[in-house]
Amino acid sequence: MMQRILVIDDEPTVRGMVARILRKAGYDPVEAADGEEGVALARECLPAMILCDVLMPRQDGYETLVKLQNDSPTSTIPFIFMTGKGEMGDLRKGMNFGADDYLTKPFTRQQLLDAVHIRLAKRAKIELANQKRMDELRGKIMYVLPHELRTPLTAVLGLAELLACDAEDMEAARVAEVAQGILDSGERLSRVIENYLIYSQIELIASDPQGLEDLRSRSTDAVAESITAAARAAGAKAGRLEDMDLAIEESLSVAISEDNLRKIVEELTDNACKFSPTGSPVRIMGRRGMECYQVQICDVGRGMAEDEVTRIGAYSQFRRETFEQPGTGLGLVIAKRLAELHGATFRIISTLGQGTTVQVEMRLVQSAGGSAAFPRG
Repeated sequence: MMQRILVIDDEPTVRGMVARILRKAGYDPVEAADGEEGVALARECLPAMILCDVLMPRQDGYETLVKLQNDSPTSTIPFIFMTGKGEMGDLRKGMNFGADDYLTKPFTRQQLLDAVHIRLAKRAKIELANQKRMDELRGKIMYVLPHELRTPLTAVLGLAELLACDAEDMEAARVAEVAQGILDSGERLSRVIENYLIYSQIELIASDPQGLEDLRSRSTDAVAESITAAARAAGAKAGRLEDMDLAIEESLSVAISEDNLRKIVEELTDNACKFSPTGSPVRIMGRRGMECYQVQICDVGRGMAEDEVTRIGAYSQFRRETFEQPGTGLGLVIAKRLAELHGATFRIISTLGQGTTVQVEMRLVQSAGGSAAFPRG
């Protein structure tokens, strides 16, 4: 199937020449006489690439590019400017607007085809990589998620059936034990579902410029209080409260919403508890610098190899055949993605057999604003 390329130029001669070159090279050119017509055609036919003149009546090339980028279906289409203006300032302006390349008129047939081929090949590589990641993610979801949903659900149903059938003959202590088992399994199931929903929302916001801008406008005032509460809550759930070693400095506001700061600390503390032996210290430190606030969560557990750190992803657990550890592997990924979406830096330092330190650095801000960005269970 021929790849469709949209050519937008108000000069019929230039537009026709470009279309003929593309057609002879095996492409399917579609022509538009100005930016407004070009935007409408792009939305209608979703071409593989757009070649667009800069100086046009009614709507110039820059306005055309902005409209296309603000529309989700057309925002990722490779876009090449064509112009007779060769000054570096104009080239830089076009690239700042988000253009993928620039062809300065007059250009040769080979220059045109080379530019088109290179950008289409690059897009194909990106799409192939994205497809590979999605296939891997789907495979992991099919393998991990059903198990993580069925295991606690089976426990809930089994224990509930036990109560329904035998409660009258059970001692009060046994009833309480069974009820606690139902509660624990229900909370595990709730957490799996919550993290699945949060991860899905994170990826949606990551592809939404307006949503990302809104997210990054949030901040937290009660930094030390939030970190302390989140770490202690995670430690208590893991039965490791006595292992918690907290050293949290107070701070100015940090550029992250309070709910998401707590979520990051909860997930990282939970991970540290999961992958280190009971009785070993789990250290949570918060330090204020000149321009940023740094949080560190450290354990002396099993640690990770260097290649495992680079391959961290959703629904991934390493050496699961050696260590039977429940979980989807989403917690660490959620913490990492939340930090990145807020513009924070996220670093993992780990040595196999010795332990792991996760470090998050958040920008300091002068005032707080907003809180919850993602729903909590």
